[in-house]
Parts: sequence; C-alpha cells; structure tokens
Amino acid sequence: MFKWANAASFSVHAGTITTIASLPFVKDVLPVATVRVPAPGALKRAPGKRSAGPGGYGHSLTQLALLGVPQAHRYIQEKGAVPGEDVLVGVFDEGFWLGHPSYDSVVARGAVVADSDFVTHSPDPYVDSADHGMQVMALIAGHEPDSFAGIAWGADFIVARTEQSVDSLGQEYERHVEEDNWAAAMVWAESLGVDIVTTSVAYRGGFTSPDTDYVYEDMDGNTAIIARAAQWGIDRGVIVVSAMGNEGSFATGTLVSPADVEDVVAVGAVDADRRIAFFSSTGPTADGRIKPDLVAMGLGVSVPNTTGYGLASGTSFATPMVAGLVALVKQMHPAASPQDIRERVYRACALSPYQDSVDNYYGRGIPDALHACIAGSDVYLLVEDTLSRRVAGAEAYRDGTLMGVSDSFGAVVFSLDESALPETVSVHHSGMANGAVIVRSVQSRNRVVLDHVLRIRVADPRDSLVQDARIHVREQGNGAYTSYTVDSNGVASIPRYSTVSYEVYATAPGYVASGDTLIPFDLFSDTVAIILKQRSVSRFAVLPNVLSLSDIKDDATMRIDFMAMEDVPLGEGQWCQIAVRSLNGDAVWEFAGWLTAGRAVADKNGAPVVWDGRSRSGRAVAPGVYFVIVHYGGSTYKKKVLITG
Repeated sequence: MFKWANAASFSVHAGTITTIASLPFVKDVLPVATVRVPAPGALKRAPGKRSAGPGGYGHSLTQLALLGVPQAHRYIQEKGAVPGEDVLVGVFDEGFWLGHPSYDSVVARGAVVADSDFVTHSPDPYVDSADHGMQVMALIAGHEPDSFAGIAWGADFIVARTEQSVDSLGQEYERHVEEDNWAAAMVWAESLGVDIVTTSVAYRGGFTSPDTDYVYEDMDGNTAIIARAAQWGIDRGVIVVSAMGNEGSFATGTLVSPADVEDVVAVGAVDADRRIAFFSSTGPTADGRIKPDLVAMGLGVSVPNTTGYGLASGTSFATPMVAGLVALVKQMHPAASPQDIRERVYRACALSPYQDSVDNYYGRGIPDALHACIAGSDVYLLVEDTLSRRVAGAEAYRDGTLMGVSDSFGAVVFSLDESALPETVSVHHSGMANGAVIVRSVQSRNRVVLDHVLRIRVADPRDSLVQDARIHVREQGNGAYTSYTVDSNGVASIPRYSTVSYEVYATAPGYVASGDTLIPFDLFSDTVAIILKQRSVSRFAVLPNVLSLSDIKDDATMRIDFMAMEDVPLGEGQWCQIAVRSLNGDAVWEFAGWLTAGRAVADKNGAPVVWDGRSRSGRAVAPGVYFVIVHYGGSTYKKKVLITG
C-alpha cells in the first residue's frame, strides 16, 4: 500500500488485469519494473593499511578530503558538536550488517532508531551477507578512530531493506515489487520524521521477465513509481539523495530513476583526481534537465568489509557521502528548508578541472562541505600553492590583526563584519610569497594562491651580513643563471614555479664566489644560508695560464681575475689598465676600464675580462712566453703566461 498516492501494488496473473481495471474504484493499472544499480567491479582488498593522516581518518582520508569534510568536521567540533548530531538519516538498501568495528559506536549509542524489512515484512532488516548496505551506510555512520570515518557519524539512522538481489533459489531477482518496497519505506520513514533519505538502488532496465523495462523517455522525473515516491517525500520535506547509476559515461542520457526527479540530489562518480568515472551515468533527463546535480568520489572508495577494509566502486558509494555532507549542512542550519539546504550544497560546488561549465557528466562539480556549512559572518579561506596543493600554517591578517591560521587542509575560517565588506585579507607564510584576497561577502569561499619562495641568506663565517651580495639561480642544468640582489637583511627571495631543483651560487664584492649549491624543491620553509669568505687584500690570477694554438683555434680564453683593496680606498675607483706583452715588451693586447676597489675587474657589460690568445688584429699570437701586466692605483702587477704550439 502507498497511502500518499492512494495506490497499491500486487503480483497477479496477467489474465486478471482487465477485470481489476474494470472495478469502479480503480483509476488506472500500470505495470512497473525494477533493476538494482549494477556494481562496476568486484570489491577488492585494500593494499595494506593506509596512514591515519590528519585527524585520524585512516582509510577514508582521500575520499573525505575531496569533499572538504575534514575541514567541516573541525568547524563543527570547534562548536562543541559531533558531526551529524541531531539529524535523522534514512538508508534504503538490500540489507544491513552492523558487526563491523566501524559500527561499534552506532551500536553502543543506539543510533539506529528504527529499522524494517520491506522485502520479507519482518522487523529485522539485518542480513549477514549484506555487504552493499553495510558499506553504503558506513560511509555516513562508520567511525573507527585512526582507521575509518563516515561523514556524519553522530547522526541517528532509520534503515530499510527494500531490495532483494536473489530469490529463494539463488537466482537473480530484479522485480517491480522492489520499487513498491522503496515507496512504502519512504512513507514509513517520513512518518518517523526522517530528514534525509539516501538510496543507492535505482530503476530503469534489465528486469526479470515478465516485468518490463523503463525506457529513456520515462526518465522524466514523473513516470517511474520510485520517481513519484521520491517526489512525494520531497513535497513533505524529505531531502532525497540518489545514485545516478552505473550505466556508463560513454553516452548521454544513461541515468536511472529516481535521479531523474528535479529536486532529488543526483550523484555521479569521479576518481581521486576529480575525473569522471567510466561507469558514472549521465544526463540529461528525458525532458532536458541537467543531471547529475553534483559528483563525489566513487572509484576506489574505501569501505569496510568482512576482513577489515577494502576498495569499492560505483555511484552507490559516492551517494551516501553526499548524503552525509547534506547531514552536516542540516546540522549547522537546522531551521533551513530542504530547498535552502540543497541550494547551500549546490552553491558550495566547484567545477572539476575536466569541465568548463555545468554539464551532464559532472553537474555542478564537487561540493565543499565546509563552504556549505559556514554560517553567520563566517568567511572560508582556502590557501593553495601554485601547484594546487593545500598550504598549512598560513596566517590570515586583516588590517594587521591575525584572523586565523590555515589547517593541514589549507582551510581557515574567520568572521568579518558584513557591513564593512569588501575587505582585503593578506596571507603570510614563512616559505612562500605573501598573498592577498578581496572578500566581498560572508558565508563565502575565497581562494588565495601563494607562490613558493626560496629564501637565501648570505653571510660571512662570523654570521655577519654581506653587503651588495647577489644570488645567481637557475633550474638544475637548464639555461642561464638569473641574478637577485639581497635585501637589507642579507636575504634574497626567489619565486619557484615548478617542482624542479635549483642550482644556486652567491657573489659579493670583496668575497670569493661560492660554489654551486643544489637546492631540492621539497625544501619548503627553511631559509638557506650561503657563507662567503672574504677575499685577500689583493688578488691577481690568470686562469688558465697556458693555452695552445689549438685551444686558441677552439676559442678558449684566459680569464684575468684581478681585484685590489690596498691601493684605493674601499668603495672608490680608478682606471685599471691591463696589457699582454711579449718578451721584447711589445703590447699584443690591451684593456682599460673603471674599477671600484674591492670588486673584480670586469668589462663594460660586467663580464669577466678575458684574453683570447690573439693580437689586436685578431690573429693568434706566436708560441712563447707573455706577460699580463696590470696598472692600478699607482701599483703594477705582473703574471707570466705561456702559448704553446
């Protein structure tokens, strides 16, 4: 019986249908049919225990982080509440088993407030072999510290067995009566005050004969019995969350019912990289509406099994996570209408990187639980780096006042006076360049991207600052060096835009240049120190001091490295004259330039001064001994060099 529709369903011989239809109190007789959402793949054993991760989420961290759930949990718990508290969630599936450790808290606090079996009409919907229902419900209700967490483990639950996958002979059983079971369960759950119903069973095709299939034209939100039942529940204030189905994303229009109902929250599946799962059903509905409404992780989802935890895939597993997210929003906004709650969830969605706009594969994209939950004057700031990785420990400031620090998921929540908006919030992190964001409204999510910065401090062996030091940087083995001048604290800040390592060296007037230092990208927040040793009072060297004619032909050069501090006051300059002369005193090459004391001689472009073994006419000089002679500050310096045949 289905009192809302003034209807009932029966199993009757086909020959009696005409007689039944002729009865004066019968308005219509309609055949119905069912199919359970098929699983895209077998359940797999998880490859070893995962790290508990931040917050002790264990196996479930990846799937929850994709939805912003850990941040939402922190927000709720800071208000002294348990996630999902005071919300009543209905779970409709093929049966349930609560013997897994993740259900210990559910059993201990009596969180299942009502249960019923609409298949056998017994008061006990618990079936030892019911993996599917057990796993679906655990994604909301489960909680085993440091191993697994559902999204709303503090909620209360109504469980209803509406699905029968095999008959008494062990044969596949896909019949229209299961749709009637679902409708009856909705009537029952609504009478108990259920807030949210999550369903991972759905209907369209593949029915056991003689039942007939629905066709695409029936996916209009008003034809299938389950669609009508879902709508009647929605009309009475129930939020219904349904799987899109696993009929494939290879084509459009593969959705199943009740995902076709306009106000049902229809959930598709993505992988951990936010790419649509190959099996996730698509819209549009038969009357042209976009479905799904949103997506969640449904490929490789961690779920409990009889040996611990494993991996499962399907929109069946994305759906309860969204239902759990909806429960958190209901908890934080208890007076909000179902429509307002749905809209909050939809506004909190962000497009997948693989979609350009709302579409029939991803819907509105992936919801953010924290964004959907925040209330009042709260503002949500998400801090990321240039590689879209979350940044912990970033400090948010407004007018010099610290508003909050980002958590391990890059989230920080603070309050602003709405009447003062827009406001500029600056963000600081010791290992990154400062950033800023303009906040235009409360209850909003704002994203700021910080550039990675490599900070290099130049000092002498006594840890004194080195004036006028320069840092020279390039990506490892790639291209020319880029130079940066240190600030008044002796620190150069170098932006990093990729995950490569960097080669770095430092120079400064009066100091010996450092050798290359290889700095890996994962050196995140520390300031790297480079120590420079002060040069001797005077320095004069020619390197190398021997060239062959063959070297000259190959464009090899001798570098003339000269610096003096004793002849001219430090910081002042004079002309420096350099000549290369033969044994008989003839000048074969000359250079002249202004040289500041304490700095190495350089050409007009700042490059080292070199002699290429050629005369002023450009010809290679004859083999023999030559002298490099420097005149500077009233002193003369001389070095002998050799050209060989």
